[in-house]
Amino acid sequence: MIPLILPLAIALTTIIAVVYITYCYAFITAKNGDLKCVSKYPHISIVLPAYNEGKAIEGRINNIAQSDYSGELELIIVSDASIMAN
Repeated sequence: MIPLILPLAIALTTIIAVVYITYCYAFITAKNGDLKCVSKYPHISIVLPAYNEGKAIEGRINNIAQSDYSGELELIIVSDASIMAN
């Protein structure tokens, strides 16, 4: 039970962060019409849960690396008690 709780908590935290970032994007866009008014984008940390991801994680990392976000991105990959190679 304990090994299952951590990946679920990480996934929930990631979902909350994505919803918050989406809300901020929508608020700024609605208020100013576009994001060009933002002079400095905030530093964003992305937590990627990787429980038994194996080969699939490479595609996820590439998707994040190819994003068009202008600010600094930090990728944190969390793997706990995986059976497969991550």
